[in-house]
Amino acid sequence: MWFPALLSTLAKLEMPLPVIKWIASWLQNRTFSIHYGDTISRTIKMHVGTPQGSILAAKLFRLHIHFLPSIFFQTTAYPFADDLAILMTWSLEKKFSLNIVGLEERAKHGMCILEKYAENNLLPVNIKKTKAALVHNVIAPQLPKLEYKKQKIEVVPSFKYLGGNNKTKLGWGLYIDDKLKTIRKTYNAMKTLCLQYSQK
Repeated sequence: MWFPALLSTLAKLEMPLPVIKWIASWLQNRTFSIHYGDTISRTIKMHVGTPQGSILAAKLFRLHIHFLPSIFFQTTAYPFADDLAILMTWSLEKKFSLNIVGLEERAKHGMCILEKYAENNLLPVNIKKTKAALVHNVIAPQLPKLEYKKQKIEVVPSFKYLGGNNKTKLGWGLYIDDKLKTIRKTYNAMKTLCLQYSQK
């Protein structure tokens, strides 16, 4: 969180001026250092971010990105903590190949909007962790070519989001398999615990 951008957002949200001043005072003149064993790094002044472990940190970050979903047009954005999912749809009446072209154009425009927002608010986007998924029912689909700042965004056949496994063909298969693995793992752990207890 870059302090000027955060305070600007709080003002746009019409937060009372005394509260904004209190938050600004709370954020200013903070420092941090790294402790490793008996070694301590030099003290570094903070210009972004909030104190680690603070109960206000998550709330302020949520307020900081409050307007992020509204900057996207003809798309739906779902922010959660520091993650962002962007959903783009196209016309069901058109051929699949034409849909891909349309989605690529919309994605390109969306990435330009995100880039501008990220630069204005000093919010870096981790491209290595950014993935795209094409939901379809085609046997051998042409995958869209997506980029952010001239860096390729990987198109994946499945992805995990908010604890749930999702496939591009949709369905409940991955989710059920994942839950069954968890149940088996818990059952085996409980069985081992019961055996150890009975042996005592």
